[in-house]
Amino acid sequence: MKSNIVNIIGGGYAGGEAALTLSSYGVEVHLFDIYSPFENQIAVNENTKKLFRELQALGSASCALADDNLVDLRLKIREKLEKDAKINIFNGKIGEISLNEPTIIATGSNTSDEFFSQIENIVGKNRAYKWQPIFPVFGNLKLIKQNEQYFLPVKEEQVKEAQQFLKNFSCEEDCIEKWAACGAQLLKAKAFKPAVIDGKIFPACLKFKKTEEGFVLQNFQTKMPSEQQQKLFNIFDGLKEAQVIKFGDMQKCTFISPASCINIHLQSQSYSNIFFAGRLILVGGELEAIATGHLAALNVLNMIEGRGLVKYPAGTICGNIIAKLFSLQGFKQEQIDLNYDIIKDVNQSQAINKLTKFKEEFNARVSWHNHLCSQKRW
Repeated sequence: MKSNIVNIIGGGYAGGEAALTLSSYGVEVHLFDIYSPFENQIAVNENTKKLFRELQALGSASCALADDNLVDLRLKIREKLEKDAKINIFNGKIGEISLNEPTIIATGSNTSDEFFSQIENIVGKNRAYKWQPIFPVFGNLKLIKQNEQYFLPVKEEQVKEAQQFLKNFSCEEDCIEKWAACGAQLLKAKAFKPAVIDGKIFPACLKFKKTEEGFVLQNFQTKMPSEQQQKLFNIFDGLKEAQVIKFGDMQKCTFISPASCINIHLQSQSYSNIFFAGRLILVGGELEAIATGHLAALNVLNMIEGRGLVKYPAGTICGNIIAKLFSLQGFKQEQIDLNYDIIKDVNQSQAINKLTKFKEEFNARVSWHNHLCSQKRW
């Protein structure tokens, strides 16, 4: 094997998995990370367990450290990273990204302004985004349901009143305050879209998504203080008496648009030695981030050894996660989580067989490559 050093920027679930995977193949890793000891426990449910079993079949280095309850996995990954002789950890901010060295960027959504500028230089100024909305969440709502979607029709005069109210606030980010300042048409097109429900046309509707937390108001990102949001909600008849479980917010985050920035192998479209993984490419969950970190590591290994790049097999949750990223047209505010679309067509036993075979074939290619390299030395 060549003595290439791979740079990994970010040591969370995606970056940690990438570092441990590369180390297991004998690659030296320089891991740049600002470590936080705060441990997010992973929410374990049936969907999580299915993905966990797939990652075990793939040979995920992180999932080899975990039991079925996934307790303290982040802490276990960090401890493993610190003990690994092939992984050199540099705590603190990285200077400049080298465009000429094998690199995996997995900084997550909490990226400094300086590093964001470097990401922009790699992917393009209109393909990287700095803010992620947290949408308002309601309880005690009376909504119209159609095809798993929920709607609240609102009166046209209430939309106009909302626009006048929103003109009192200014914001440079992509949110309702900015839409209102640009005119009623844009505000309506973004937040109060028309809908046809059971053959009846409603000129303006608020759209909701039902979750375990409550009804999430879609397309309603805002940086207004909570008391001002409440005044805005009171404009609409259907929201006046509703319970506000969570007010909206704009969280400082960094994302890139996968379809316009990377290929199916998670490789940069502009620089072949740069790969991306984790929340930076819009995956929402911890195990989903691990799946992307594992794939990025395998493909960096293939790249530095001159082999063709790989992708996860179709008919697996891992494969569907990657495919879902590339089904998004442009930038979407929502992250990719283990939802119904991703898992509905996956047969667990068949998926595990496919991923086990994928791992075996990959390792066979690595072994054969190393055999050829050793023969060439003589």
